[in-house]
Amino acid sequence: MGLLDSVIEAAKQQYQTTKRGFGLLASNPQQFAQEATSRYFPTKEEEAQFAQAQAAGGDYMQTPYYQKVMNLSQFQGSIKPTGLLNVPAQSLPEPVNAKPLDYRGSHTPPNAKVYGATIDNLGGIMPTDVYSSKGANLYGIGNREIDSQWFSAAYKAKGKPDADVTVYRAVPKGVKDINNGDWVTTSKKYAQDHGENTLNGEYEIVSKKVKAKTLSSEGYPYEFGYNE
Repeated sequence: MGLLDSVIEAAKQQYQTTKRGFGLLASNPQQFAQEATSRYFPTKEEEAQFAQAQAAGGDYMQTPYYQKVMNLSQFQGSIKPTGLLNVPAQSLPEPVNAKPLDYRGSHTPPNAKVYGATIDNLGGIMPTDVYSSKGANLYGIGNREIDSQWFSAAYKAKGKPDADVTVYRAVPKGVKDINNGDWVTTSKKYAQDHGENTLNGEYEIVSKKVKAKTLSSEGYPYEFGYNE
């Protein structure tokens, strides 16, 4: 609950900054304020429902509280500025990279310094049995090869923030690097499937060896945000 509380607090700061500096699609700031509050900020009742499901060992990931927290990583991506920002940035961090990376998509990867948990400590955002012998079946996607690959990487990194982990990414042909702020996966097969489906087969697979503490998950242990 402490981690989720900190995420909500960060989102509130993001919301206030956005409301003051951008006016959010600014034709109707009041309407946006109501919509953002409904979409991103859980009610006390939803928080209690989440706590009950978690305590009972139920599927708390399907509760409205959890789903709203999951949406926070996309909060900035939904904001389009209509003017200059005149207030200090008090928002969820965006990846800093000078290179044009339009192929990344709009869904911002998590950064465990604010939101999520690193691969060596997935229990910070998921049930700790993700590392157990049942983890691949409970939290995988149903593909034996993919689930075997991500689980092996997670299990080896458990409790070892400085462990080396090999990550993969499908990128358009000609792109050679994995960059700070990228989505990555510990399953080469998962990256290949992403390239086939999202990049229409016009892709290359790039890989990089990184430290476990640089890989942040939002609750899906087969994909991570890479934050140097």
